[in-house]
Amino acid sequence: MDEFKPCPFCGSTNIETLEQGPFPARLSWVKCRECYAMIKRKGGELQKAAAAWNRRAADHTEEGENDGDISDGAGDQGAF
Repeated sequence: MDEFKPCPFCGSTNIETLEQGPFPARLSWVKCRECYAMIKRKGGELQKAAAAWNRRAADHTEEGENDGDISDGAGDQGAF
């Protein structure tokens, strides 16, 4: 996927995609380079990570469709 929506947290369009590790444990993620918000997928599913990045809560009206897997990155740091 070549086109990404702006970051849902800061509005930046400076978005990158990354893949790491061997299949089937390969991680794929989409990350904002400004505020470090990211979404990850296991199993080399870069297309699914990109689709999840571009999905917005307003796109879903039924309860439970938005699985809430976008992170602002703060939880990954263990800061508090």
